[in-house]
Amino acid sequence: MIKTYEFNKDLKLKRNVACIGYFDGVHKGHQLLIHKTILEANKKGLEPYLITFKPDPYEVINNKKAEHINSFKRRIQLFEQYGIKGVIVIPFDEELMRMNKDAFYEKILKKLNIETLICGEDFTYAHKGEGKPKDLKKKQDVIIVEPLNYCGKKISSTRIKKALKEGKISFANKMLGYEYQK
Repeated sequence: MIKTYEFNKDLKLKRNVACIGYFDGVHKGHQLLIHKTILEANKKGLEPYLITFKPDPYEVINNKKAEHINSFKRRIQLFEQYGIKGVIVIPFDEELMRMNKDAFYEKILKKLNIETLICGEDFTYAHKGEGKPKDLKKKQDVIIVEPLNYCGKKISSTRIKKALKEGKISFANKMLGYEYQK
């Protein structure tokens, strides 16, 4: 059974390997991050965790509701199905949105006891996305994963949402790697 942890200053976790992102689609690109997390965790004899945010950072930053491919509950089911043992949920609020990259690392990531962090090449964090994977690499072991392409373009939740809106369910399913459920 997958464990879900809500981040707070008192959270104590055992050493782990974790991937980080919002993971709306849990699409093939996200699945690659998850797979690499599990491989690295197995290699090191540690638990594979996933770090995500709630609510969606887009909603806080833009002050408007976002359309999602999967509900939070469905995402958790998919994380478990793909082998993640623990999900760390970081509450995304105005304070986190304004945090600079060094504070984000010190106040959040450093406290999670992560041996190796896995993230996408396009992952950004901290105020206005100022933090990049290369910044994290200066502070700890980080594996940066290149984007996965389908039909010559990067697989993304945005691209999948567009395909779903256009009724191209089969095309979306190819990028998702599973059958889309409303």
